[in-house]
Amino acid sequence: MSQERREYFRIDDTAVVEYVAVAEADLRGKPADDFFSVTPSFQLLARLQEIDHEANKMLNGLRDSQRELANYLKLVNKKTDLLAAAVLQLGGEAQHRPQPVSLSAGGISFSTQEQFAQGDLLALRLQLVNDALFLCCFGIIVQAAASESEHSPFTVAIEFRHMPDAAQTLLARHIMRSEQALQRSKLKRTRSAGNVT
Repeated sequence: MSQERREYFRIDDTAVVEYVAVAEADLRGKPADDFFSVTPSFQLLARLQEIDHEANKMLNGLRDSQRELANYLKLVNKKTDLLAAAVLQLGGEAQHRPQPVSLSAGGISFSTQEQFAQGDLLALRLQLVNDALFLCCFGIIVQAAASESEHSPFTVAIEFRHMPDAAQTLLARHIMRSEQALQRSKLKRTRSAGNVT
């Protein structure tokens, strides 16, 4: 994980994490989302994410030639994201609670009640709470250790495997937006502190 930490920017985030232990053959046999039940909310969000991925390609082309239209469409997209987040919260389908995670484009670490060993393989389904974003992929545990939490006595660090291209793009965009929001927040606090003195 130390090499992965050098290659990718990491953020502290909140996610609903679901996982299923799998075998090496499973990585080649079927996609990770086949290991999880398909809920109506998940189907809706997965379809919205596909549309969002396609629309962003077109939106990038509009930014130079028709900036006002591109900005308007960006606002419409934000409205859709908010509606999707509301559907998720109202649906109440998640069996797992959101928890703090450390996230990068290359992997994730989180606390768990189950003990795993380095090299164990998992199918993962992540719901990134702040973006109403669902991601499914496989992962290999690169680090497993005891945790100080009595509710989740173990911590695992996982390197993503076989993440679909669209999911990689969405994850990278989520991390970039989170980093930009963090930088804006720091700048705002710095300016506020400067005004106080």
